[in-house]
Amino acid sequence: MGKQKEINMGRRWTLLATLVLFMSLVLLGGCGKSESSAAVSKKISIVKQAKASGVYVWETADGYSKDSIVDKIIVFRNGVGSTYRMNDNNITLGKLSSMNDNQIIDLAKNQDKKSLEYVPKNIKNALNGKDGIGQYDWSSIVTKTIPYIAYVYKGDSTETPTDAELSTMKFLNNKGFKKYDSIEQRNESENSEVRYSVSDREMSAFYYNRDTQNKQFVEYWNAIKKHAENTKYKEPTKFKLKKTSNTDETGNHITDQKITIDVNKNIDSDFLDSQNAKFYKMVKNDPILNKKLMDRNKQLIKLSFAGTDYESDLRREEAKKENVGKLFSDKFVKDLTDGVIVHDYSEYEYHIVQTTAFDIYKARYIGYERSNGEYLVTKAQNKTQKAVFSK
Repeated sequence: MGKQKEINMGRRWTLLATLVLFMSLVLLGGCGKSESSAAVSKKISIVKQAKASGVYVWETADGYSKDSIVDKIIVFRNGVGSTYRMNDNNITLGKLSSMNDNQIIDLAKNQDKKSLEYVPKNIKNALNGKDGIGQYDWSSIVTKTIPYIAYVYKGDSTETPTDAELSTMKFLNNKGFKKYDSIEQRNESENSEVRYSVSDREMSAFYYNRDTQNKQFVEYWNAIKKHAENTKYKEPTKFKLKKTSNTDETGNHITDQKITIDVNKNIDSDFLDSQNAKFYKMVKNDPILNKKLMDRNKQLIKLSFAGTDYESDLRREEAKKENVGKLFSDKFVKDLTDGVIVHDYSEYEYHIVQTTAFDIYKARYIGYERSNGEYLVTKAQNKTQKAVFSK
């Protein structure tokens, strides 16, 4: 009998322990919707959350409607920020409104990886005259961005040059070229004694025209495409939020703030300048190639004075298409484009000018309106919580 009583008591303790464990799981599951377990406060600010313990998710959007496109998701983990770049056009406030923080972070990680994945795809589309994929239009970058160098010779810019004048042609250091905003400005400063034979992108060694793509230009961008395909993805650069504040005349109330975040980039935003410098150096160190380029430009100059302007243009176009593809080896283009695809980051400054709050479906968004009309927001944890400026 005593043994049976002991067994019953054991069952009761087991049942009680199971019940306690179940209730604990229920209570813990209802404590929060994200990685963060911070207590709900009446007022929040991105400046304080950027320094606080816990996990906080902020979104940058181009408006405050369900269809507003989100282009970046910023996640702060225990005082350290990571910026994830959105790439697909269907990442909207409406789509994110029904997701919890963990789901949004998972989506952000997948989207950021596409930043690199979409580079070769968009280059290919741009070269084929097709629309780009994702939030960023690559066609304007690919079709207009090419390295160029310049040659000069002494002569009257309005007269057909003589062979003697063309013999004065020299390779112009691109640093000297960048001192002037235009050829006209340079010519005026030199009293028209110096004329440019290759002066801008349309007369550059990697000449491109949408209707008549030359082989060399396509190979130039295909080399960049290949570099992108061989580059491994790198996670967002971690950063500490920087901020500056403006106050009213009393000095007691913040009127607006500028906050700075770090955002990864896959292509150097100033890569054309670095490509020009590299292009110049590579040609300068290759006398044979330098002579080929110089001879080509002498030919183009002579053609520019042959017949009417229209006939001259046609002759120059034919000369470009005929000769440009024979100037550079595959190795030259590969070496030239090495370094265009980068693992680097840029600082983005957001000027937040006033607080905001709005509903998207069942979600309440709070945060800030930016000076450019876009928004920096996070989901409120209840209907009364609001965003404020803070030091």
